[in-house]
Amino acid sequence: MSNKIVKMLKALEKSVTKVGVDKTIENLVSSEETVNTTDFIIDLVCKEFNLQPHQIKKSTKTASQKKASHIVAYLLYYQATLTQSEIGSILGRSKASINRYIADIHYLSDKVLHEKELKEKINYFEQKIKEHKSNRY
Repeated sequence: MSNKIVKMLKALEKSVTKVGVDKTIENLVSSEETVNTTDFIIDLVCKEFNLQPHQIKKSTKTASQKKASHIVAYLLYYQATLTQSEIGSILGRSKASINRYIADIHYLSDKVLHEKELKEKINYFEQKIKEHKSNRY
């Protein structure tokens, strides 16, 4: 057996010993669901902004790429329940940047037209994500 398979089997054995078979399976399924939700969110937002997923990871961005990055960070945090560090790894940003992206979304105002439109777009994305999750389970 290859070294990776041996490591995987040992980790699986350790998990079963530590938390039991049912909880191990639940954790594995939960991980898979998070990955699928993450991919769905990135694809959904990129499609809306006519971007390729790699474009939201660029160090220099257009205005639409910046908006998309902020929205993806916000949705991954609240809908895919990823940590800010995990989101930072996905988007090629620091945890502090992700924290700021999420805060920027929280401070959007209903009184400013373009901010209100952005909030409505986020609500639309959240609805699509909920539909995706309910269809999967």
